[in-house]
Amino acid sequence: MNTVALSTHERILHYGLALLSQAGLAGITLGMLADRVGMSKSGLFAHFRSNEDVQIGLLTYMGQCARQHVVKPAMRAAVFGYLVLGMRHL
Repeated sequence: MNTVALSTHERILHYGLALLSQAGLAGITLGMLADRVGMSKSGLFAHFRSNEDVQIGLLTYMGQCARQHVVKPAMRAAVFGYLVLGMRHL
């Protein structure tokens, strides 16, 4: 992912998702996330009101990424497979 084009909010979520995959939701601290993003903890609070808000944001972002990179391609493949198999029976 090209992080240059991302907004600060998106950058926080991008790096937070990477941390989430390594440490789990309970293993992410605001300090750890701030360090990874390259900002202060108070800087994080400009984008998220609380640690819980960060966690909800990360879970929402994870769902969006899963939909885009897993669910949609799987659905396209399933539809394509159905069409190909269905044509064989004609």
